Amino acid sequence: MDNSQGKQSLTVSRYCFGTGPATFSTSKQPMQKGVVSQLTNPKSHRTLKVAGGSAMKGITKILLPLILCTVLAGCEDFYISETEPNDSFETANPMVASTVKGRISVAGDKDYWKLRVNQGEMYYFELSGLEDDLQLAIYQFSLSNTAWDPSLVYVAYHIDHTGTQVEGKTLIPSEDMWLQFLVEGSGEHVGDEISKYELSYEIVE
Repeated sequence: MDNSQGKQSLTVSRYCFGTGPATFSTSKQPMQKGVVSQLTNPKSHRTLKVAGGSAMKGITKILLPLILCTVLAGCEDFYISETEPNDSFETANPMVASTVKGRISVAGDKDYWKLRVNQGEMYYFELSGLEDDLQLAIYQFSLSNTAWDPSLVYVAYHIDHTGTQVEGKTLIPSEDMWLQFLVEGSGEHVGDEISKYELSYEIVE
């Protein structure tokens, strides 16, 4: 928060579909004990009143960005974008949200993601939002395989439908384990497999 010139502002660094980061401004007076400050999203004109005072400072720092993103910005869909490098098992990005986004930007580019899953739960994984023909590979690793040795992969699944069709796979892990996901071009049209994508999962009840 910026407290300069008696006015506060807060930038939320969480991204939501079609919005980007949102900046909120409070009322003219800084937060004081017992004072209620009003925060407004300039785009949606939604407001949130937050109590001031030292007792609220710790809670505000932790919870306010999340509250602002979900309540004020109307972010129903939260996602994480890939961070390079992520072109190997060792550098795989963790799936810290149910939907992650990336882009295969050049021929031969590879994106790896990883997720810890639980025994007996049914998971559905999907690669969608394609502009070109990509494929999805899923690798199962033991929790003890911290070196990500590919020779010790339990099972590998390769899903490659034609064109921009959704690539989907349902799995029920036989034990607690790591899954690694590889997104890359299908190999059918070398040099022409450049596409953004969304990789998502859900636990099927």
